[in-house]
Amino acid sequence: IRRQRQMCIRDRARKHEDELAGPGDLVLVLSDHGFAAGHALKTITGMHETEEAVDGVLFARGPGIQPGASTQGTSILDVTPTILTWLGIPAGRDMEGRVATFLDRTPPEPIATHDVGPVERLGTAPSGADEVLRERLRALGYFE
Repeated sequence: IRRQRQMCIRDRARKHEDELAGPGDLVLVLSDHGFAAGHALKTITGMHETEEAVDGVLFARGPGIQPGASTQGTSILDVTPTILTWLGIPAGRDMEGRVATFLDRTPPEPIATHDVGPVERLGTAPSGADEVLRERLRALGYFE
């Protein structure tokens, strides 16, 4: 059953992939299904190291992806270093993940970090969408 479910997910992903991606594009389809919820730093967060977290979904296709290569042993923590390497950008030594084994590219020499300080965030302005959403939720009975 598990293999059938994986094949179904793969086939559905390929349908959309063929519509949206060109031959030179990297396509990664991943899901956190199977990731375990945990408590860290007094907030609920996704944990990626428990036994339950092993069964996430990952499909990859594009230049540098070895056809038929296994994603076994790849962690959610490996996604960013893998994408950076695919783009030719060095990963930071402070990143927990590693380049996935299915990527057939030599990673650039890592840098110390990509953390260069606070991220400037744009301010928010009311769009009117909040009130529309509230009315829809109210009509569905989520609150009065």
